[in-house]
Amino acid sequence: LLTAGLLLPACTLTNQAFTHEELKLQAVSDRAAMFQDVPQLEGPLTISDAIERVLLYNLDARHKMLKEALALGQLDLDKWDLLPQLVVKAGYQKRSKPDASTSRDAVTGTKTTAYTYSKDLKSWTADLSVTWNVLDFGVSYFNARQNADRVLVARERRRKAVHNLVRETQVAFWRAAAAQALKGRVRRGIADAERALRNIRRSAETGNRNPIEALRLRKTLLETLRQLEFLDQELATAQTQLAALVQVPPGTKIRIALPKGKRIALPRFDMPLTEMEELAFLNNPDILEQGYESRIAAQATHKAVLRTLPGIELSVSLNRDRNSFLYQNRWWEHGALLTGVISNVLNAPARIGYAKASKKVAEAKRLAIRMAVLAQVHVAKLQFENARKQFLRANELWSVERDLERRNLGRYKSGGFSRTDLIVSRTSAIIADLRRYQTYADLQAALARIKATIGQDEAYLPKPGTEIKPEKNAGLSRAGSTSKDGGMA
Repeated sequence: LLTAGLLLPACTLTNQAFTHEELKLQAVSDRAAMFQDVPQLEGPLTISDAIERVLLYNLDARHKMLKEALALGQLDLDKWDLLPQLVVKAGYQKRSKPDASTSRDAVTGTKTTAYTYSKDLKSWTADLSVTWNVLDFGVSYFNARQNADRVLVARERRRKAVHNLVRETQVAFWRAAAAQALKGRVRRGIADAERALRNIRRSAETGNRNPIEALRLRKTLLETLRQLEFLDQELATAQTQLAALVQVPPGTKIRIALPKGKRIALPRFDMPLTEMEELAFLNNPDILEQGYESRIAAQATHKAVLRTLPGIELSVSLNRDRNSFLYQNRWWEHGALLTGVISNVLNAPARIGYAKASKKVAEAKRLAIRMAVLAQVHVAKLQFENARKQFLRANELWSVERDLERRNLGRYKSGGFSRTDLIVSRTSAIIADLRRYQTYADLQAALARIKATIGQDEAYLPKPGTEIKPEKNAGLSRAGSTSKDGGMA
């Protein structure tokens, strides 16, 4: 009856989707937790401050930290599996009638007439035992070593995640800087172009302007408007992307610490390729992660061999029984037990072969990753050099467009330049300025990619086993340093 009562609820279980109220409460709770204990932005945001906030408060970075902490917790649990098992037992039993029985003589077959019992109606027992299985100890030892390597795998994955976050922060920061510097000019340019477009339409309708000339000017202005509106849409999302990275609510107004005079310090990276290759083989997160995975596969082979051996279990226990019929109610007991599973011996070749094949696969993958990283080193170097050239070209073009805008403004004021041409000239200057910011963001991202590839992350990552908390002025390392205001001179 009791069993039926316990099984009945299991037979009536059904899927239960979240209700609207539950989802609403969960959304409110999660939204509050997303920004809990995250300080508000105070003052203009520099690139070093942005990276620091990403490492401290970004949810993806927190997730990687928690996964590493979880792996460390599993390693602490594995240490207990290496110790002998200490078991305490206590029991109580009561019978309604004595456990009485008769006996029969094994030789003559004569049955006794008297019923006897040797156990009280109430029974109290207790024992303290220590058991240690040699086979389980060996398996637990290799499990612990595997989990110790999994901790290191989690650490390398966190390093890789931080590399990606830093690179994304570099790009998002300079996009937001471009939006802050250019958004007002873009909006004014759109308003000027629309105003000029309306004037041309009116002059064409009244006959004060040649229709062919009016159409040409309208086409020029419409093309300019399309460029300006495209720039406005591109700049509109920059603040939201940066807010998500630095863990502030979307829609928060972020003030970027723009440099004075827009003079951009050009980062350099002069490390030889041979030295980059050597550093990458020593420090690249992907290579280190796969190296630990290979060690995990090797430990699996040792476990497969160990499971074919018989298990030896040693035990010692202290027992107590309050049965009044016993001559001794307390006694020590020790013993040894030898066990072996025949099926483990029969399938040992298959299991060991599978483990060895897994080890070979892991080693082959490690070599493949080394080759891929070697290519990444060369590609990252070329990308940095190309990004540097692109920035130099964009910077020079911006300088030319800026001077042209100034000269055209003077010509416009003196009557030697049309309003439409001035709007086109201003638009070209805005586009050149935006391209300058974009290529600088690409240059910083390329530099971050190089450092991620060669594993040079000491500037913004903690030492193994320490809490993620970068230095206040954490920036790029030796070969390409940035200043507190984000690399601007």
